[in-house]
Amino acid sequence: MKLKDTIKISLRNIRIHLKRNLIVVAIMSVIFVLIFAMNLWLQGVNNSYTKLTNQKTDGRVVIQATSQSDSMAADDEELPEITPEEMIADIEAHGGKILSSGKLGDIVKHGDAILLPQDIVKNMILADISKAPSDAMPVLITPWDGARLLGIEFPQNFASVAEKQAEYRKYLSSILGRTFVNDSGSKYFVAGLADNNFLTNDLSFDSLGGKNKNILNPVLAAIPAPSGYTIAIDNGKTESWLIGETIGSGNMSDDYWQMIEEDLAKRISIIAVFDNPEDAYNYLLHGHAWFSQNVLEDRHTYVASTIAGLSPEYQYVMRMLRLAANIISAALGLVAAVIVIFTNIRLVDQDSKNITLYYSLGATVGQVRKVYLAYFLELMIAALVLAFSISSIAVLLFNLFNHDLISAQSMLAFGLSRPSSEIWYGVNANVIVTIIAMLALAPICVLVNNKKLKKA
Repeated sequence: MKLKDTIKISLRNIRIHLKRNLIVVAIMSVIFVLIFAMNLWLQGVNNSYTKLTNQKTDGRVVIQATSQSDSMAADDEELPEITPEEMIADIEAHGGKILSSGKLGDIVKHGDAILLPQDIVKNMILADISKAPSDAMPVLITPWDGARLLGIEFPQNFASVAEKQAEYRKYLSSILGRTFVNDSGSKYFVAGLADNNFLTNDLSFDSLGGKNKNILNPVLAAIPAPSGYTIAIDNGKTESWLIGETIGSGNMSDDYWQMIEEDLAKRISIIAVFDNPEDAYNYLLHGHAWFSQNVLEDRHTYVASTIAGLSPEYQYVMRMLRLAANIISAALGLVAAVIVIFTNIRLVDQDSKNITLYYSLGATVGQVRKVYLAYFLELMIAALVLAFSISSIAVLLFNLFNHDLISAQSMLAFGLSRPSSEIWYGVNANVIVTIIAMLALAPICVLVNNKKLKKA
């Protein structure tokens, strides 16, 4: 029996029992819809987050590493000593490139902004930097530092997403392209926005304003929004910048500020860049720096935080969510496999007369097995197409109904000057593995029904 004949017989079997086979396909596809939808949505969220963050720094990740202060230790804890050379060696061992190093107090005294080369942050510049006064420091500002320059306070709560967007646009129009002198006497030209969020700490729709009760908010709330620092852009005129004295300002006592100065003078600060997010993530996993999402505290000897780019902390959270999705997918897949196998056992039982007919017409055991292998494969393919189609439609409908929220979130959570049209839909390895595993169930069903497919 040729392959063409095998397929023709199996298709004929489907047509004869069309209603029965449609019900079987529907039953087999139910659980796979959940697996596909979960993975398509989560991968889409990751793709969107990665794109919006990577586009700011062309895929590079800038971090600041600082030695720990005495105030970070518990009363009975003795902090490990670390030298600048050891910190630099740890960073470079994981692919980082050192941009600058020195005392943390020097950074605070020089405008409280991280100095970076213009090439790294060129995509974040929104105003014509050539118009900056020669004595003004061009900066990419965070909302908190921006509010201090403007002398305003943002509302703590917003009645709706539209109200929050309106407040953000008002803020942007008030600060971009303008020059300010802060309380300490430092002069700034606001050239753009830092890699930060506008009062939106995570991706939950509820954090955008109003009272959104989306069923996926708990998952989105686990994903942190970017939270970088104000950046000073090195435009070749650093010597002429007007820098004030930040230490000693405010209403605190002189003793308090002296204590802060002494603490900052002791602490080491190193600015480094990783060429890709993968190296930065390996640094979080295997380096000696402490990130807020890293739980391997026994080997930490200094602190690190993300200035710009795809945060290793976000990657850690997303990998944990993927792990959870993998476990859920595997559990659902096992349930689905059991359903598929028992459903096909029932099909073979119902086809006992057809099996007897095939043998009476001279078919061999191998030919009968091939017919049912083709039959099971056709059912699997039909179930795959149905499950993938339904899950894709469901995910795309989620995007359609929440389009305005997702667009607003792209602007507010990622500090963009305008909303970006994002679609949370993407295929990942779990989807491919599920498809392959589902197709592999066809020969397994033949093996399980081996005795029933033999000649009586």
